[in-house]
This record gives sequence, structure tokens and C-alpha cells, in this order.
Amino acid sequence: MTSASAYPSLAPAARTAWFRTAFPWLLLLCCWAIFFAMDNKMDAPLTSLEDRVVSDVAQKVSDGDIVHKILTGVLAIIGAILLVRHRKRIRLNWTITALCLAYMGWIACGVFTADDPALTIRRLGGFLLTLLLCAGCALHMDADTNSLFAAAVPTLTLVPDVIAELRCHGFQALTPDGRFGGTYPHPNVAAAMLAIPVIVYSWFALRKHGYLRLGFAALAFITSVFFVLTRSRTSLVAVLSALAFSFAIMLLRHQRRKLARLFSFALLLAGATGLAALAANAAGVNLMAPFQSNRDVGDPTTLTGRVDLWKTCLDYAYEHPILGYGFGGFWSAKHIEDISEEQQWPINQSHSAYIEEALDLGFPGAVLYTVALFACLIVCTVRYFRYDDAFGIWAAILVFIAINGFAEALSLPPGFLSFVVGIIAAHLALQKASAPQSKSSEQKSAPFNLNLRFYSPAPLSKKTELALHRGLADGQRRTS
Repeated sequence: MTSASAYPSLAPAARTAWFRTAFPWLLLLCCWAIFFAMDNKMDAPLTSLEDRVVSDVAQKVSDGDIVHKILTGVLAIIGAILLVRHRKRIRLNWTITALCLAYMGWIACGVFTADDPALTIRRLGGFLLTLLLCAGCALHMDADTNSLFAAAVPTLTLVPDVIAELRCHGFQALTPDGRFGGTYPHPNVAAAMLAIPVIVYSWFALRKHGYLRLGFAALAFITSVFFVLTRSRTSLVAVLSALAFSFAIMLLRHQRRKLARLFSFALLLAGATGLAALAANAAGVNLMAPFQSNRDVGDPTTLTGRVDLWKTCLDYAYEHPILGYGFGGFWSAKHIEDISEEQQWPINQSHSAYIEEALDLGFPGAVLYTVALFACLIVCTVRYFRYDDAFGIWAAILVFIAINGFAEALSLPPGFLSFVVGIIAAHLALQKASAPQSKSSEQKSAPFNLNLRFYSPAPLSKKTELALHRGLADGQRRTS
């Protein structure tokens, strides 16, 4: 009989394995609680910005939020611990690292010309602390785990979201003019958050097999239902574009021999769609009708007032074209009141990430942001074509953020979307790509299946396994 002391290393190894398995989930719960406390209010859901008093919004921006400061510090401590623990894994990708450092350096330069230097320094400090957590997560977890991590935060938030809707609104999202917002400050914010799990779960549903595929497909369906109920047209267009991009790169990687046929089919489809649109326009059919709703004010071709707002914001940007008004410094209490009064609706953002960057960092800062974003997108796409499926998910997320950024500024810090972008950029900057994998390695991963069969191959019987084992053993004896 073997004593337990004969294997003294088993218990510590088991404890270490358990800790490595459980820690990402503990970190997920911790980050979810912190982000939920920072970005949501269970006691006051969901009043949109249009329902608030402009002076109250301006006063809150002026005073700051002590809860955000404390929780950002907690996140930074978690990230610093992870960063120090896994510092030996750092292998810098100098291209992405240089772009990120240039972007942060330009932000720091804006402190000297900011309208409110104290506010800019406070926002810059919060941004750097959040980057610590992004770097720690990027080193501690692989790309797939980070994707599930990012998708799990909005998924967990659905529980209090539904409770809040039932308690305060009677779930009016099911009515023709209702929108699902849950505990978020606006349904558009809820849509941008829910877009991440929709994309991630859709990818995993295609990559996995058996019950895992069924589970991820169910999660993708559930999150898609709530995402559609937000009725956010900007996020819907961005998600559809991201999913179309995903399908395109899957076809390009796995169906390369049929590229000519696929390209011809795409051209025919685009041409037929264009002809149908021209015929409908000639017949007097309003093609914008499906995109109109009772909440629209004015012509929908002006993107519900965004075009006029962009003109006003660009006029302000031309006054400080080089360094802008400071990182997060344009929307001061005074600018919120002045622009809201001019546009006749409460406004605390430019509703465009690129114009927002031009306001805060000047036009060179906006260019740096755009170049860094699309550089990360290109790197993720290249790594996907090197048969690393995890980076295809990140490429789709970046496509969503790039398109959503044309009409929303939700991907900029502070916020959860900026945290997701930070994790992707930190992983690309701190970990070099491995050597390109051969085509034979593609067969080790789950192949792309256009038929979407929801089953896995049948396992071998015990008799077949025993015969195979005996055959391998005989072969080894003969060669030896």
C-alpha cells in the first residue's frame, strides 16, 4: 500500500493547478463587480441623457466621482500584481509598442495646453491605471480566455439589467417604441456592451464542437435578443459589419481555392442590391423607413442631429488643432452647457470617437489613435491567417469598434469598451507572434464548417482502442 508521503509534491501541484484554473474566474467576478459599480446605477435605471437636466450633468463632470477614483485604483493594483508576476513573459512587438507610446506621449503633451490641466492630469492618471489592468490581463490569460473574459462581463450584467427593467419599466423594451437599457446610462451604451458577447460567442459557436458549440450558440442567441431590443442602429450596423468581416476572413482562409467564385458572387449580389435600390427609389419607396422611429428628431439623413453636432465640434477643434483641449478635457461644464443650449438637446460627447479625439488631442492625436487602432486590426487579421483563431475574434471586435466610432464615442476611456481595446493592444504590444504555423497545424484546430453541424465525431469503441494500442506496441518492439 502506497503512503501519501511518497508523493509529497502532488498536493502543492494540485493547489497550483486549481489556483491557475480558478483565478481568471475570480478576477472576472471582481472586475465585473467593479465595472458594474463604475458604469451602472441599480437604484436609478434607466434615464437617458435626454431626461436629465443639463446643469446636473455639467456639475457632475466638474466635481468628478470619488467612487470611480477608488475603484480605478483597485483595478490598477490587480493589474500591477499580474504584471509583476508575469513580467518574464514580456516579448515586445516594437511596432505596436511604439504606436501606443506615441499616443500616450501625445496625451501627456496635451497637459501643457489644456483648458483645465488638473482635469486632464486626473483623466490621464485614470487611463494609465486602467492600462495596468489591461497589461496584467494580457499577460496572465491567453487570447481566447481574454475574449471570454471580455464577453462575460456584459453577460453577467444582463441579470441585474433584466431585474432593473422589470422593476422600473415593466420591460417596455417589448413595446414598439421601447428600448432595452437595463442599468446602463443609455440604451446605446447597452448595445455597445452587448455587441462584444454577440461577436465572441458567435465565433466560439463556429469553432467548437458538440455540447460546447450548442452552449455558445445559445449564449450568442440570448445576448443577440437583448442586443436587438436596444434598437441601437449604429451598433447594429457595426455588429453586422463585424460578422460579415468574420465570415469573409473565414472563407478567405479556408476556401482559398474558391475565391474566384466567391468574389464573382459578391459582385453579383452587390450589383443586384444596387439595382434594387435604384428601382425602389424610382418607384418612390422610402428606403430610410426601416431606420426611422418615433424618437427621431428631424431628417434621419442627418443621423438624428449628429451632423449638426459634428459641425459645431469641428469648429471648436479648429481653434486648438495641434494639442486639442487636453485628454478628456473638452467636455467641461461650460462646453456642455454651451453646446447643449446651441443644439437644443443635452450633450456630453461628440458622438464620434474620431472627432472626440480631435477635440481632446488635436488632429495629430486623432491620426495617432486611428493609425494605432487599424494597426492592431491588421496585426490581428494577419495572425488569424497564420492559423491562430483567437485573433480572428479580436479582429472582428476591432472592426466593430472602428465602425461604431464613426457615430459614437463609447470606445474611448473611461469605459468598458476602452478596456477591451486596451487588453487587445497590450497583448499585441507585450507578446510577439510565434513563428507562422504550417497548414498541417490547421487540421489540429476545429475546421471551419459551413454546414454548422451541431455534433462531434463518435468516439472509438474500447475494442478498437485496445487493438490500436496493441498495434502501436508491436510496432515499437519491431523498430527497437
